[in-house]
Amino acid sequence: MATVTLYHGTTTENARQIERDGFIQAGSYYGGITGVALTPRREMAEEYACDWDDDGRIFELHVDIEDLVVDPESVDHSDVEQAIQNGESVYYIRGDLSI
Repeated sequence: MATVTLYHGTTTENARQIERDGFIQAGSYYGGITGVALTPRREMAEEYACDWDDDGRIFELHVDIEDLVVDPESVDHSDVEQAIQNGESVYYIRGDLSI
């Protein structure tokens, strides 16, 4: 399996919970997706985290590409590798994601 490096941005409060639990809890998203929102662009994760909290946190994660789907709200294709190369958002769809 190919592994990719992706980022998850969140609030400081959520980051504390993630660190205590050892995982990022899956949520519900557009298109009926249940998963963890990720991006290949660190700066996008930073923007997302700071939208919610000036001191937001970023998690760098190494994820098997087979466990990902594209964000249907952001792109009009289903090619995960292409989405990652283009810097587009993806979702981890195997439940909660260990950090």
